[in-house]
Amino acid sequence: RAAPLRCNFRDADGKHCHASLDGDCWVTQSCFHIFCRGCAHAWFKDKDDCPVCRAKEPGLKPVNVASRMEPNHLNMVALPPETLMMIVQEGFAFRDQQSKLESQFLQAALKEKEEDVERVREQANEKIVEAENQLNLLEHERDAALEEVDRLRRDLKRRRY
Repeated sequence: RAAPLRCNFRDADGKHCHASLDGDCWVTQSCFHIFCRGCAHAWFKDKDDCPVCRAKEPGLKPVNVASRMEPNHLNMVALPPETLMMIVQEGFAFRDQQSKLESQFLQAALKEKEEDVERVREQANEKIVEAENQLNLLEHERDAALEEVDRLRRDLKRRRY
């Protein structure tokens, strides 16, 4: 089973919408990026480039990517072979683009988690060093206190005799 289609929208800060798509959405015809209705309307109402690759005038087209098969999805049966081949080629190009974007998203998420793990590891190591330093200080204070106790006992013994 193919991975679910996800909104490809990415804002100027690199934040992804990545909403799962099932139903009406919008696809750019030149670069095959797909967007949820909200992201498409918000971006394309006053911009004429693709928010992912910045292709100029990408030709936005509404599509329905419903996961269920309905009778009207079989309208291609009567189409000429060259039209069917074009549709199949565009479909493969679209799916390939979406797979690449999904892979990039997962790699970015993995990198973010790895960075989180490294940050936690560094913080833990800092706490360990801090605790070891504190322990060394306490051991030094304990040793000094024990030496003082020994000195006081010796003094006490001397005074008794």
